[in-house]
Amino acid sequence: MKVRWPEVAEVDVSTAIARTRAIAKAVADTQVPWVATHVVTGHALVMGALQRETQVRWHFPDLAAYPAETRATSGVSALVSGLAIQQLIALPTVNALVADAHAGNFINRMVRPFLRAFVGCGAQAHYFGREHFTFSKRPAGVLGLDVTENGVWVLEAWVGVDVPTFLHAPKPDQDRPDPPVAPLREPIALREALRIAGGKRADDAPRDLALRVHERLLKACGLENAATDLSVSVEPEAERTSERLFEWFEQLVPIGLLELGRHQVRSGEFEYRLAGDVLTSVAAARAFEVQLVSSSEAGAHECFLDVPFEGAAPADLDVLLWSM
Repeated sequence: MKVRWPEVAEVDVSTAIARTRAIAKAVADTQVPWVATHVVTGHALVMGALQRETQVRWHFPDLAAYPAETRATSGVSALVSGLAIQQLIALPTVNALVADAHAGNFINRMVRPFLRAFVGCGAQAHYFGREHFTFSKRPAGVLGLDVTENGVWVLEAWVGVDVPTFLHAPKPDQDRPDPPVAPLREPIALREALRIAGGKRADDAPRDLALRVHERLLKACGLENAATDLSVSVEPEAERTSERLFEWFEQLVPIGLLELGRHQVRSGEFEYRLAGDVLTSVAAARAFEVQLVSSSEAGAHECFLDVPFEGAAPADLDVLLWSM
C-alpha cells in the first residue's frame, strides 16, 4: 500500500497539533495513509480534545505556569517540558495497515508500530492497555486518538525526551473517592529509559533520536516510500460556548473522568457538552451532543457504535444522563 510521511521536523507544540490536523485532512483528501514523527519543543500542558481546562488545571495546580494547548486527539493530558517526540499514524480506514483491526482493537493494533520504533531505539517498550505505553514498565508514552468526521483514524503518541510527558493520575476531590486507576510507578522519559536498558543512544541529540525512531516506525509499518511535502494551514476552531456556562455532571471511569455539561440556552432549551479523558472520536462526541438536543438518548448512544470508546463504557453515559 502507498503510504506518505513528511520529513522529521522540529516544531513547537501548536505547530505539531496543526500538523496532526493537516495530516488527517490529507488522508481524507487522498485516501492514502500517513505516518509522521516530530521533535516538539517548548513548554505546554497538552490537553486531550475533550478535556476541560478548568478541570485539568484543578487536578494539576503545580503546572499553572504551563500554557494549555488542546490537541486534535482525545485522551488524557500530556506534559511537554523542553523536548518531546510526537509520532502519529493516520489511516483512511480502520484496517488500512492491519487487516484485522477494528474499533474494538484499533489502539492495541496500531500502538505496536510505536512500540517497535522505540524498541529499535533501545528502550524496553510495552503496552498494557488504555491511555499510555511504558518504558521499563513505567508510564512513558501518552496516547491520543480520533476518528474524524471524514472517517480518518488517528493514533498519536507523545514521549518526553528528558522530562516525562505522562502525568500522575489527578488528585482526588475530598468529597469523592480516589480515581479508580493510578500508575504504581514513576513516569519515565526516553533518555532515562535508554540508560536503564543499556541503550547506546541515551546521549544522542534529540533530532538523531527522532530520526532513529522514525526510521524504525517506517520499518515497523513496512514502508519504503520517499518523504512527502506537507502543507500546513492553521484554520481557526469553531467558536464554542464557554465551559463555565455549563452545569457539569461527572462520572469516575477507569481512565479518569467522564463529564456531561448542560447549559440552558432559553426556557426549555438546552445545549450539551461531553468532556473528559476517554479515548474516542471527537466527531462522535459532537454528534452525541446534537442528539441530546433533539431529546434522542437512543440516537445519542448510536454515535459511538463504530468508534473506540476506551477508558469508559456506554453505561457511564447512562449514569450521567440519569444524574441530570
